[in-house]
Amino acid sequence: MPKEDVMTNPSKLDEIEARASKATEGPWRALGTGASGGDHWYICDRDEAIASISCQDGINEDQREPDAVFIAHAREDVPRLLVALRAVEAFCATSEQHAAEYGDTASVYVDDVRAAIREALEK
Repeated sequence: MPKEDVMTNPSKLDEIEARASKATEGPWRALGTGASGGDHWYICDRDEAIASISCQDGINEDQREPDAVFIAHAREDVPRLLVALRAVEAFCATSEQHAAEYGDTASVYVDDVRAAIREALEK
């Protein structure tokens, strides 16, 4: 099943933004116990742990730290990416309007930009 197209369905971006705005305020950080064979990684805000990655089996320990760091950075990365994507869409809309008013061929490039973003999101 194809993924939802955020470039033609802005409500998808609104849904992502709503989830991000409901999450605990950032910045978040990743803190680990460093105990081999049972390490725990915590995602913390300024005061306390808000999520954890833990396991007592000693398997895949090397992956827990990068996962925790990714989750911690997502708190600030996701809103930044939403702003950037909305800016690209606004630029595309302005370019289309300009093309319609002045008979410019800029809309061809706008279609290319949107197609490139759709393609990247489907990967």
